[in-house]
Amino acid sequence: MKDSATFLLAYQKAGSDGKLHAVANAHETQWAVQDPTTDLAADSALFPVVIQAAQPLGTDSAFVGQLNTAIGQIPPWARTDYGRTQVLAPSADASNNDIIAYSYQPTAQIRNSENLDLEPVWPYNLITDDPGALHDLAVRTYNHRAVTGGNDWSMDAIDAARLGLSGEVAARLPSITQGHQVYINGLADLGNTVGTEAYIEQASGVATALNEALVQDYDGLLRIAPAWPAGWDASGTVSVQGNTKVDVQVQGGTPVTMAIQAGSSQTMRVRNPWPGRSVEVVGGPSNAVVVAPTTAAP
Repeated sequence: MKDSATFLLAYQKAGSDGKLHAVANAHETQWAVQDPTTDLAADSALFPVVIQAAQPLGTDSAFVGQLNTAIGQIPPWARTDYGRTQVLAPSADASNNDIIAYSYQPTAQIRNSENLDLEPVWPYNLITDDPGALHDLAVRTYNHRAVTGGNDWSMDAIDAARLGLSGEVAARLPSITQGHQVYINGLADLGNTVGTEAYIEQASGVATALNEALVQDYDGLLRIAPAWPAGWDASGTVSVQGNTKVDVQVQGGTPVTMAIQAGSSQTMRVRNPWPGRSVEVVGGPSNAVVVAPTTAAP
């Protein structure tokens, strides 16, 4: 972790605006562009957890200080218009017609079909489904993404699950499966016909999206069926943080029961799966009341 953070800092330099800047690749999609969103996301996600890991060990205090400084120097997400013709300031969010850009050079040549503008949502866990300007920005980015579906690595359903867009989860999961799972052994093809190259990306994307639609806890808040499609049934177990498992049953898109198999002693924050309804938490096998009846959201 330290080495990864060191690597990121090594090629990013503070500019006259006091922010860290670099010319780098936005994965395979844009090459040698100013401040790729993928770099900003990596900085924002990695630097705090490196600090968090170093402090209990009482080590690398100088580096921790450097990272604390760097966190305040990360530029804001680059915004652009729906046509990706210009860079917009964060204040453009107020107009509700901007989206996240791949980089601070939105007009740079596109060389691959990745929706990198949604990586702050997943896998970097930086924009959640909590209501607010950033969530709205991410939803607009999803709705106006450059690539819908596309190759078998499409993350559309995963991004939709993280943003709480259950209707999109329901639409994207069949789409990627019908469009790419062409081999009898369940593998998908990079394109949509047999013979190009067999891949496991479609199956892994479907599995991830199903898990994310059913249970999420990436930011310390346990969410039950946050994006499970209306009318869909489910009964399954999802592993979460703390060596813990969550058992969930859903009927017609609505959670019916949930149980937590605690793998460690900790306090868990749980969003009420039945908003507005009173929920009581009991511990098995004694059925002792752990949380008294409450209608609180988390």
